[in-house]
Amino acid sequence: MVALHRLHLRGGSYITPLGIGGWTALASINAAQSSGATVNLLTSCAKLATFVISPSKGIDLHKKDQPKLSKKPIAKPYKIEALLKMDKTTQAVYGQINAMGCDVFELGLFNPANVAVPMIPRTWDKETLLRSVSWLRYQNREGRNIYARPHGEHNLTLIDDLKPDAIKRMNVGGFHPSVGVETSPGNYQAWVKHPRQLSKELGTVAARMLADKFGGDHGSADWRHFGRVSGFCNRKGKYKDPETGLFPFVLLHEATGQIYPEGERFLVTVQKAAEEQRKQRDQIRQRMTTRPVSTGELKKTIEDFRRDLRYGGSETRQDLAYAIYALSHGAGEAVVAAALRSRDLSHKGSERRQDDYVTRTIRKALEGIGGRGH
Repeated sequence: MVALHRLHLRGGSYITPLGIGGWTALASINAAQSSGATVNLLTSCAKLATFVISPSKGIDLHKKDQPKLSKKPIAKPYKIEALLKMDKTTQAVYGQINAMGCDVFELGLFNPANVAVPMIPRTWDKETLLRSVSWLRYQNREGRNIYARPHGEHNLTLIDDLKPDAIKRMNVGGFHPSVGVETSPGNYQAWVKHPRQLSKELGTVAARMLADKFGGDHGSADWRHFGRVSGFCNRKGKYKDPETGLFPFVLLHEATGQIYPEGERFLVTVQKAAEEQRKQRDQIRQRMTTRPVSTGELKKTIEDFRRDLRYGGSETRQDLAYAIYALSHGAGEAVVAAALRSRDLSHKGSERRQDDYVTRTIRKALEGIGGRGH
């Protein structure tokens, strides 16, 4: 038996999240602390088990090879009566957002088939998010995928499109996920929690370095990318079961809420990489200023990228790839902006939104050039 957590009770029935061996447990204490009192353990998979508490040892879990926990709870106690009334979706949402540890979240409800309103955005605190699970479930049934990310600058990084062996390597290498989500069968997203809040620049550098290190998706590697919310269905058409017509649930596998052990050492390398990338971007801008290359001097035009099947018809990917190519070969920002505007951007919205898209694409291209060491 392993002593997990000593709780000093004043009576009543309370619940506190405990990270146990890479999964989240919710331990409810029924009655004041006394020998033989029971502890109900509700895992993130919504399975309930009962254990025993003693005044001298705290909670003893009848499970071998589990590590001893910190005495500090991951989050404030939560009334057990309220939690036990939660359905499985709400329990999963609670486990994930609690482990992420943010006060405010940005939600994105995305359905590409809905041409009129493909994305419904919301900015909510944790309590509002939990109160809105029924509405989110309705939107999910109607075809929308449910995503979330922290609001503003934060201390989390999302690594997307991971395989099980990558999750194992993260744990072995000291990059334990704070939250681990199976987004579809055999595919995972991991949120790692840094020891401190990162700026937008450092957050993006960290995301790209972690994607490189563990084989994540570079397209999702930035400081504020959306991740899927557990407890809802993944409504991508390719995951629909042809026999039942059902979609797979997004499953919460880990929700420890912990900072990864290699955090401080890793952030030193992130800082150095960011400084080197700034120098490289400055050098590129200086080259463009002294002798900017014209469109005619480039071997490839933007049309070459638009015909390239590698980008799967994604105009955004084509634009970014061209911008990276042109800027790294000495083209000025004005030349690149004109090329990006050579296609109809009216679907982006107003002129201001179109300008924002062009500016954002060029900025990402410059960041990408620095990150690739050009």
